[in-house]
Parts: sequence; C-alpha cells; structure tokens
Amino acid sequence: MHTPSRHPSFLSRLLVQSGGTLIAALALLGLLAWVAAYGWINEMARLPLRNEIQLVASRIVRDNHLDLNAYYWDEPHHRLLERHVDPYFLQVFDAEGHLIRQSANIRLLSDRYPEVLLHAPVQQEPFWKPLQTFQVGEYRLYYLVFPLYDPAGRYLGAIQLARFEPGFVALYRQLALGLFVSWALLSGLILMLLAASGRRVLRPLHELTRATAALSPEQLHEPSA
Repeated sequence: MHTPSRHPSFLSRLLVQSGGTLIAALALLGLLAWVAAYGWINEMARLPLRNEIQLVASRIVRDNHLDLNAYYWDEPHHRLLERHVDPYFLQVFDAEGHLIRQSANIRLLSDRYPEVLLHAPVQQEPFWKPLQTFQVGEYRLYYLVFPLYDPAGRYLGAIQLARFEPGFVALYRQLALGLFVSWALLSGLILMLLAASGRRVLRPLHELTRATAALSPEQLHEPSA
C-alpha cells in the first residue's frame, strides 16, 4: 500500500521561511535600537560629569603642579546634598593616588565615602561600557575618574567625580523590556498577516482541487459539446 509522503504545506513553509526571516530582521533592528539607545543614555549620563571635570581641571592644573585653591570649592553643588541642586561629589588625588582635597558635601553624605581611586583614570569612557557605580548607605552614585596632565604630558593626579544615579541602570532594563514586548507583538502580527494572505492565495486552488476531485473518470473523458 502506497503511503503518501508528508510534506509541509505551502502555508507552513510560508510562515516558517518568510515569517522567520521577517521576525529575525525585526529582532536585529530591535537589538540595534537598544544598542543605540544604550550608548546615548551612557553619553548623556557622563556628559555633565565630564563638563564639570573639564571646568575643575582648567582651574587647578598649572604649568607643572596642581593649584587646588584656584578652584572655587564653595559652589552649592559641592556643599549641599539636596537633589534639587544636583550635588557633585568632587575629589582630587595626587600622582601617587593620595586624596588631597574633596568637596564638603562628601562628609555630609557619609563618613564611609571611598577615599581612594575606584579605578585607573580614563580620559574617555567608551559608549558601550556600563556606567561605573558604587553604593554609599542608601545612595547609589555613578562616577568618572579623569587623569590630570601638565602641558608637557606629565601625570599630576586625577579627579574623581560622582553624582546621584537617577535611574539610568533601571532605564536600560525598561528599554530592553519594552523592545522585547514590541518585538513579540509585531512578530505575532506578522505571522497573522502572513497566514491570512496565504489562505487567501490558496483558497482558489483548494476550490479547484475539490472541483477536480468531484469529477468521475468518465466525465474527464467526455468530449466537450
């Protein structure tokens, strides 16, 4: 007895091949969108720190030494902790890595605030690198560590500047979740549209098949009038 081979139907192949390709392309676009947004969030987060560091560095770096008194340390954002002033926690280290000056609001925040360099100084963080953070009590802060050089290129020390982390890390997760949900919904919509289009295309063929199957062999050989 002849057993008919089981081949995937046209509709199944359409959903697997075309649908799979479209869904994979959509996933790639979503990933690229997340990477672009991730890099943009990182840059926007680091920008105010970088600007403040450049301002401090331009004041305290002299020909071959650091002049800490050349900077005005009594700015509200270096004295206060209230979030509406957007406090910046500023520390300056010498070439040996010893803390030589820090802003007054650090002692107001905690007596356990780190007084060492949290990592090696870096002039420019790559956009893909996650924000560096640390915890002090109930507060989460993110920070940059920037090297200081004299005009001859000699290393003089470093600035370590921190700021309250306003939710950038949580934003990464929310963005990823939102893109995933959007991808899942669009993928389902793509499969539904492809299935509907495939059925519409196949309907006339199915009707022709049923009409042909209803004919007897004698009817097939009858001459047309």
